[in-house]
Amino acid sequence: VTATKGTDYTENTSALTFTGTAGETQSFTVSTTEDTDVEPNQTFTVGLAVSETSAEVTSTDTATGTITDDDSSALTIEDASAAEGDTITFTVTLNKAVAGGLTVTPSFTDVTATKGTDYTENTTALTFAGTASETQSFTVSTTEDTDKEHHETFTVGLAVSGTTATVTATDTATGTITNDDGALAAVTIADASANEGDSITFTVTLDNAVTGGLKVTPSFTDVTATKGTDYTENTSALTFTGTAGETQSFTVSTTEDTTVEADETFTISLAVSGSTADVTSTDTATGTITNDDGSAAVTVADASANEGDAITFMVTLDKAVSGGLTVTPSFTDVTATKGTDYTENTTALTFAGTAGETQSFTVSTTEDTAKEHHETFTVGLAVSETAAAVTATDTATGTITNDDGSLAAVTIADASANEGDSITFTVTLDNAVTGGLKVTPSFTDVTATKGTDYTENTTALTFTGTAGETQSFTVSTTEDTTVEADETFTISLAVSGSTADVTATDTATGTITNDDGSAVVTVEDASASEGDAITFTVTLDKAVGGGLTVTPSFTDVTATKGTDYTENTSALTFTGTAGETQSFTVSTTEDTDVESNETFTVGLAVSGTTAEVTATDTGTGTIIDDEAARGGVTPAVTVADASAEEGSGITFTVTLDEAVSGGLTVTPSFTDVTATEGTDYTENTTALTFTGTAGETQSFTVSTTEDTDVEPKETFTVGLAVSGTSATVTATDTATGTITDDDSAAVTIEDASANEGDAITFTVALDNAVQGGLTVTPSFTDVTATEGTDYTENTTGLTFAGTAGET
Repeated sequence: VTATKGTDYTENTSALTFTGTAGETQSFTVSTTEDTDVEPNQTFTVGLAVSETSAEVTSTDTATGTITDDDSSALTIEDASAAEGDTITFTVTLNKAVAGGLTVTPSFTDVTATKGTDYTENTTALTFAGTASETQSFTVSTTEDTDKEHHETFTVGLAVSGTTATVTATDTATGTITNDDGALAAVTIADASANEGDSITFTVTLDNAVTGGLKVTPSFTDVTATKGTDYTENTSALTFTGTAGETQSFTVSTTEDTTVEADETFTISLAVSGSTADVTSTDTATGTITNDDGSAAVTVADASANEGDAITFMVTLDKAVSGGLTVTPSFTDVTATKGTDYTENTTALTFAGTAGETQSFTVSTTEDTAKEHHETFTVGLAVSETAAAVTATDTATGTITNDDGSLAAVTIADASANEGDSITFTVTLDNAVTGGLKVTPSFTDVTATKGTDYTENTTALTFTGTAGETQSFTVSTTEDTTVEADETFTISLAVSGSTADVTATDTATGTITNDDGSAVVTVEDASASEGDAITFTVTLDKAVGGGLTVTPSFTDVTATKGTDYTENTSALTFTGTAGETQSFTVSTTEDTDVESNETFTVGLAVSGTTAEVTATDTGTGTIIDDEAARGGVTPAVTVADASAEEGSGITFTVTLDEAVSGGLTVTPSFTDVTATEGTDYTENTTALTFTGTAGETQSFTVSTTEDTDVEPKETFTVGLAVSGTSATVTATDTATGTITDDDSAAVTIEDASANEGDAITFTVALDNAVQGGLTVTPSFTDVTATEGTDYTENTTGLTFAGTAGET
């Protein structure tokens, strides 16, 4: 039909064999050819022919086979622009071949440009032959005007016709009518600067309003500053709302260094985006990184050599100088003569510019045989070839040392004083020196510390130059309260103010004598329960310079070293502060014996100091028996209740439940309850002596008093008090002593009678005394008389004082 056999598909004429079952189906396949053409779907028909049967089988039906195109093409259109009044040309591209070709018609949509006013739409259809990558173009005319305005835009869409193939035409293009009547606005940027290490702030200004705003992006160009080394570029876009006169700012960080250098610069350009307006951005700004490292300096050190030897001068550059520099020495005679005593050297020194860099040069001197003063000249410096600020005002003195024998010598004598007093030193000149000289002392600490123990005095001594002349100076010392060894320092001498060869090699020792007596270390008594560590505190009463070491030693008293405690002889290190304390611990041994507290003593030995420190104090360590506190059994004495009849002795038994090392003494005490001591019983406070055996008992007897009174049992209590041991023994138990009465009494009532109608009087008698008295109440029982009819009972109680024979 529209598909071609052998090109678009391959026919399959293989016979299908049916078994003849009703509803039976058979299938066959037809292969199609893959291509890349964009085309309509293609078709062919299939007919049927029946054979090998005599039955009547109809085969007139046909089927259509459709080959579906799986290729698609796309149309794209490129953005285009032209100045107002010119024609804008748009290009449309077909990316893949389309069989049979197609027609493409443009359509237009206003954005900021107006159809018919700013441009004329062109809807003429474009005819494509259908070739892959084929292009067609069309033009759109624009209208010239004289307005200063934003660039104006419209969009162009595409519509496809003339083909059944799948062709995508979703792409659109923007047409821009460029304003050619002058820029609407301009952005400018101001120069700015900052010290190195600080941020430089740049300000960008928009001069006229721009509708819709815009973005401005800075870019950077190195001049003498290097991007990434001297500064970090900041390319973040600045967003302007579009107001006339609007400003935005941004910062650029700079790098701090210590190099002395010329100010460094870079330039900034601007790029505008985010607006269709014609905005000029041709202005640039210079960023200046100002050197803040001041100026560098070249200095030259004094130098000397014996006559005939070369003098080497050292020139030093204190700070880094970018690009390096050249330094040239110059010479001025003082007492030495150029060309006679020395030969000047004006060769330039080249410095790379490194901080602390040194260069040296030599000056040759002339040998002679005359005894004479040392001779001098000065060296100055001149700097060239650098843009950085470099100071070269320093000068050096070159000294040609006489090597034909010295003229004189200065010496200094040792001296001492108590701390707080001044030490006076005497300096002596042995031979005459014409013109005099100056001698300056310098100080070196030995065991004394400059500024702490003494104040150096570097005032120069002026000698007129007389043989045997002496000059003296004093050095103040500092009073303190620190116990310390005598402290020393040494003094050297330096000669100046004379060109004579004067020897000053002698030194003196200054001794600061300690006047603070001695310090004392003491140790406090301490204790702990057995098994716990005992902590001892050692105290230093006064400051001791340089500190000291204190070592404990141990002596048994009732505690045994190695059994009851473990000695700790580790040395304690004191820094030497007044009132300073250090502590150490001694471990003790846990046991299960109930025993007295045990003790040992701790002594002290001092080392590590030459100061006078007394260590005669001792401390006592006490190991406290703690069986109860540690979960063991605390021994206890208990006393059992006891009783006896009055007149007999009551025997009390006291028991010790657990062993107590060394035994103990228990003393009874008594408290009246209803019995009265001295009347009913006699207390017995005789102490009971226990050997300390577990379960041991001791007894004592309390006598009681016989009487004839009928009375209740009488009681008193017995308490216990423990003595004769340092062990913890509980004695809180008490016993009750009971005195049992052995007397009785009886009340009797006599028979009585009376005539009926008269009262019958009964007499009740108490035969024995009853302590505290008693009450007797009559009760009645009818025999032949009836209570209430024949008599009226009287149950009023009779009160007896308790006297024997009372009725």
